Formats: sequence, structure tokens, C-alpha cells
Amino acid sequence: MDHVSSIRELLDTLGQTGDETVDEFRRELPNWTAMVLSLPGGWGTAELFDPHSLQLPRILRQNLRRLVPQYEQSQVEAIRQGVEDVLQLLKQDGSIKGQLAI
Repeated sequence: MDHVSSIRELLDTLGQTGDETVDEFRRELPNWTAMVLSLPGGWGTAELFDPHSLQLPRILRQNLRRLVPQYEQSQVEAIRQGVEDVLQLLKQDGSIKGQLAI
């Protein structure tokens, strides 16, 4: 369901760009949600799912690539390390108190 929620959020963002295909994808969200909620037994009856609805996520993926940056593992690790460094500095600095420290 997290993926469905993320797709909904990305469609909202894509809609702000004026992309006219958003409405077609948005109409499929209830179908995709029903497919996800039918698990674990639902995949056994996957032939009952609308094949057109299942093709649309592949098309949507191409449209969303421009909104979702692709990072190399080294970039992700550099960001993770930077956040870890900031957390360590906050723990060591006794002058930062309250909500800001949290």
C-alpha cells in the first residue's frame, strides 16, 4: 500500500506539470489498490485482473522517471554518511537543546 500511496503522490506532482495522461492513471488507482489488497491469494487468480490496467504501470514508470532522480549507491552512501555525521555532532554539542536537538 505504500507503493500505491507513493504513486498517488507522484501523480499529483505529475499533474502539476500539466501532463494530460495523469487522469487515465488516476482512474486506475482503485484497480491497482484492489489488486494489492487481494494478496496473498489474489496472485493465484491474476488472470482475472484487467490486463490493460496492469500495462499502465509500465507506461507510468516512463513518465515518472523525470520526477524521481536515480542515485548511484555511492551517492546514497555519501548522503547517509553526511546525516550520520550531523547526528554525531548534535550528540556531542551540549549547547543545542530541546526540539532542535531532537
